[in-house]
Amino acid sequence: MRNKSRGQPFWLPLFLCGFALALSGGCASRGAAPALPTTPVELAQAVLEDEITSYEKDGTKYHAWRTYWVLRWHPVPGARGYQIGYHTSEGASRKTRMLAQTPLRLEVAKGDNPVAAGFPGRDIQLSTIQGMLSVRIAARFADDAVGPPSPWLPVGLPYP
Repeated sequence: MRNKSRGQPFWLPLFLCGFALALSGGCASRGAAPALPTTPVELAQAVLEDEITSYEKDGTKYHAWRTYWVLRWHPVPGARGYQIGYHTSEGASRKTRMLAQTPLRLEVAKGDNPVAAGFPGRDIQLSTIQGMLSVRIAARFADDAVGPPSPWLPVGLPYP
């Protein structure tokens, strides 16, 4: 049967309307993919943690020490993991690291010296890494989609 005023089948406008509705997401009840978060990963805290091993050599006490920068963020609902991006003085790296969950833990300073000397060089090492390396975190979902990343944060800098 034809629509006599236009010369087209009467069902064509109904079909096109239904097709447009399906393309626009109007069929969400059929198991459409959930929407990705539009807000970036929210950073919670970055702290410095020291690991110290003491020992004695020739009657002098020594410390072998390492300082780690530990970054934590709030979990993103539906994320299967987190993609860590790196930015150096040469630019943003294309390579990323995947973590299943928070936190990110990176060694940022180390030394081995007499206990009486404290932690010589620690502050210089921390200042250097802060100027050379930044990270940002983005949620990765089951379909390999990546949500928006957090802001860049200098490695070694406590946060907030």
